Amino acid sequence: MEVKVFGMENCAGCTTVKNILKQKGVAFIEMDVMNVDHMEEAQKHGVRAVPTTVITTKEGVDVFVGSANVTLDLIKLAVEG
Repeated sequence: MEVKVFGMENCAGCTTVKNILKQKGVAFIEMDVMNVDHMEEAQKHGVRAVPTTVITTKEGVDVFVGSANVTLDLIKLAVEG
């Protein structure tokens, strides 16, 4: 299971998502969409807005959610796989 949070500096919603994941003990990778090294990855996942959380399951399925949609169910999915 891999969790990536695509965001950018000074994004309140991005901070909220990261704080929720940290509080729940979910490991994640921060991806700054303004960083040239992360742009290709953002395009690969179809990121059009921040924050976007991408959870890749063991089966290789990506789940995309916005900051308002980071639910306990998705956190459970990320933790339990």
